[in-house]
Amino acid sequence: MFIVLLTTTCWADYAPDVISESDTELTLVDMDGKSVTIPKHVDKIVAVGFGFIEGTLYALGAQDTLVGTGGGIRSNVTADYLIPTLRELPNAGSPIDGINLETIAAINPDLVIVRKNVYFKEKTDKAVEMIEGLGIPVVVLMDPNNFHTSDIDTIYQEIALLGTIVGKEEKAKELIDKIDARVSQIVERTEGIEDKDKPAVLFTGLGSSSTRDKGGVLVVWAKECASTFANLINIQSAYDGEGRNVLSAEQVLQLDPDVIILETSSGGYNISQIYDEDYYKNIQEVSAIKDKKVYTIGKLTSCGDIQLDLPIILLIEAKGTYPEKFSDINVSEWIEEYYMDIFGISKDMAKELKNTQGLEWVDTYGF
Repeated sequence: MFIVLLTTTCWADYAPDVISESDTELTLVDMDGKSVTIPKHVDKIVAVGFGFIEGTLYALGAQDTLVGTGGGIRSNVTADYLIPTLRELPNAGSPIDGINLETIAAINPDLVIVRKNVYFKEKTDKAVEMIEGLGIPVVVLMDPNNFHTSDIDTIYQEIALLGTIVGKEEKAKELIDKIDARVSQIVERTEGIEDKDKPAVLFTGLGSSSTRDKGGVLVVWAKECASTFANLINIQSAYDGEGRNVLSAEQVLQLDPDVIILETSSGGYNISQIYDEDYYKNIQEVSAIKDKKVYTIGKLTSCGDIQLDLPIILLIEAKGTYPEKFSDINVSEWIEEYYMDIFGISKDMAKELKNTQGLEWVDTYGF
């Protein structure tokens, strides 16, 4: 069920601005709007983020340039699976737990690439400033996860920037085209749906101990949150508030969503939890639970970070909301073929990666 690519995206829309270029150096504009001069041929990269940089470099065939990773990689499934040696690389730390400046200095990389995350903006800004203080070039990527602007073009810009840095522009263009073809397939099927025909969808995470301490059962994300991209696939969010909040059982019952999409959460991500655990017994009268319309994206996001798995998230959300429009798509096969296509891995590896992501339920439920 591979997608046939009939059109290609415009590279000029996503390629970074190159200010100057010589035989040895390249000066470009990163996603913070900052001019950065890096070696023309990059051999040593330290990545600080939650796995997007590492996973994308793998897809571009440039994973060998990685000589150090940020601590956040330990929570990313895709990059950790694809590049098992990542855990053996020096740990550069993370904006959350602190940057290991001595480690970075000892590595002496050609550059450090930092991916900003909206949840840790101030800490990441500080991390960039500290690394620049070592005299090492720092290139900033911008995760599309933002409560006010969810723009899928952002991830294409990130891929293009990484491709330019490692001299893999053509591979980057091919990768963007492959992802965009999958996204377009989903978006086209959800276009033109009238408001009256849109089920109310609750994008939520299962409650952790801290959520329960606040009297909540679920953590809820607004439709503006980029980890949902609800507007892109014409989904009506059941929650009209802003940002991330905790909901009590009473509030969940009042919202009474038609569909529930479980996001990656420290409280868990398994569909069976919301049906079977005693903690959720007070919300069993919610329409989505009574009608067995609860779906999950498993481990596809960590700290809300958007990865190359984005089309999989969109497909799960779209088919869960509009099953009749995707009845011809076997999601399990679609996911495996997508992983095979963008990462160049075998079918067995693609299946194992899918299951490692907590998506084995698509086979169990015949989704």
